[in-house]
Amino acid sequence: MSRLLVAARQAWQAGRPGWARALPSRASGADPGEVALPHGEMELRDGEPSVATHELTTPPHTRRTRPKPYC
Repeated sequence: MSRLLVAARQAWQAGRPGWARALPSRASGADPGEVALPHGEMELRDGEPSVATHELTTPPHTRRTRPKPYC
């Protein structure tokens, strides 16, 4: 697992959602499934349910880019 993904999980647990959401997108070279899981978990707990559903149900091999949350 990428150090940035570990840092994102630790930031989330420390109550810093801004950092936690920003770090996975910077994890270049990481497996798309590894990036999608923490992002989906964060969106499920504190974000857009539709984005969480996409992140958690889309197979990693079909991912090209992460969708932007609707604002």
